[in-house]
Amino acid sequence: KKKVKINSFIFTSSSSVYNIDATNTELQASDNNRGIYAITKLIVERYLISKQKKIRFNLIIARIFNVFGPSDNNSLINKIIVLKKRKRKIKIYSKKNKFRDFIHIDDLVNIYNKLLNINKSGIFDIGSGKATNINKLINKFFKKKDQIIIDDNNFNEITYSKANLTKLISLIGEIKFKNVDKFLIQKLN
Repeated sequence: KKKVKINSFIFTSSSSVYNIDATNTELQASDNNRGIYAITKLIVERYLISKQKKIRFNLIIARIFNVFGPSDNNSLINKIIVLKKRKRKIKIYSKKNKFRDFIHIDDLVNIYNKLLNINKSGIFDIGSGKATNINKLINKFFKKKDQIIIDDNNFNEITYSKANLTKLISLIGEIKFKNVDKFLIQKLN
């Protein structure tokens, strides 16, 4: 067998690890399994960090924010595109303003390539560093009459999520990110 030398290992984690509610010991079906997903990501992060002294390569933990792109089938961005093209209504779960950080898959791949070529270990937020107002984004593409508001009493979701890029940029330099609004306009025209 041929031995392969590994210089760096990237574990793709999630920004959802920032939102774990340690006081909530019972996860309900209504939680949409978000809590379980976040906890499993955090457990793997901690396990890898605990083994870091035994491994002989850089450990990079990438906490990914909301990814969108041309082959995306699961994001809010894809949902907006599909529902708008089919002339369907969109469900929103709250009238409250919520903010999310969106990153294009091409930007994510670019960052991963740069991270693989640095000689550092660490935990990095991977997003655009810009918080997009979800209600304003939806309002750009759907009229108020095309929105169905769902009671958010049983829908536990954070209000604000944005990547802190300070550590990442100090290592790989400035990054020009693809804009989520421009992507949506291009896909819907």
